[in-house]
Amino acid sequence: QEKLLRQLGVPISTMVLLSNLGSFVLVLAFITATGELGAFATYCRRDPAVSAWLAGQALAAYGGLRCYLYVIRSLSGVAGVVTTSARKVVTIVVSFVVFEKPFTAMHAGALGCLAAGVGLTILAKHHRRPGSAAPRRAHTTGTLGPPPRT
Repeated sequence: QEKLLRQLGVPISTMVLLSNLGSFVLVLAFITATGELGAFATYCRRDPAVSAWLAGQALAAYGGLRCYLYVIRSLSGVAGVVTTSARKVVTIVVSFVVFEKPFTAMHAGALGCLAAGVGLTILAKHHRRPGSAAPRRAHTTGTLGPPPRT
């Protein structure tokens, strides 16, 4: 669907909206069919704070998405990936600080695998064989260009 929308010249923000709207309709149909929507409505009536928390979470997610799209538009897709990866690392570190838990050998092994993966990726990019071309990048329709100058 993304390829089709790009061919039609649809802006990224519209693509995100249409994709999320389609997902919303499918999930709404599913939770209605399974009866979960009714149970959720009853729960929200009993505890109205739940609705406020959900609205706050939705607004925070929207704000995060707008920031992510701005990073991609103003810097690059790579900067967007680096930003989201850094956010995940910070989330994991904060999780260990806030919710005290032991750092086990399994955690150390996973951290070692992560470091090895990152290291090997960097090594592969810097040690290409002479004469080999860099990977080709997909051509975009201009919807991810730099922000307009004002």
